[in-house]
Amino acid sequence: MVQGASAARAGGLGAALRSGARQTRIGRTGADSPLSGFCHPSLGNGLTGYVDFSLTDSLDAEFVLQQAFGTIDNRYVATIGLRHTFIPEWKWFSPTAGIGTGYQYIDDKVPPKPIETHNQMAYVSLGVRGFITRRFMWRADWRKYDVFTHQNQNEEPEEWKFGLAVFF
Repeated sequence: MVQGASAARAGGLGAALRSGARQTRIGRTGADSPLSGFCHPSLGNGLTGYVDFSLTDSLDAEFVLQQAFGTIDNRYVATIGLRHTFIPEWKWFSPTAGIGTGYQYIDDKVPPKPIETHNQMAYVSLGVRGFITRRFMWRADWRKYDVFTHQNQNEEPEEWKFGLAVFF
């Protein structure tokens, strides 16, 4: 993320290690279960890169690319959204909330192949952020996704992230 002394922000990149993300997968797991919404704890590792641009002092537009590494499948997610910082004057600790949409691609590693490999998604997020120095910041986020599938039930994974960002 980028934050200068002025109200305007320039583009920047940051990387965050996903921590404790709960992912669900829809696929065929048995003869009588066409849908499986099982949680797999090994899908909690991944990498996130984001670019954000400040529209006002408290409203940011952000673009996020994520890759989640798992033992059953790898997931690639691209999202775009808006994030509001409630009290931007607080530099060390400011609460945030966001909303956005995205696209998910699932790369299967082991059988059975997922029923759907491409999905549209939407999310809401709550978080906090703070500046360590003028060029470094920390950020923690919780996201609740709604993955739109062609099944009778949509996926609803959650994600917890903590990250450090450097900006220029």
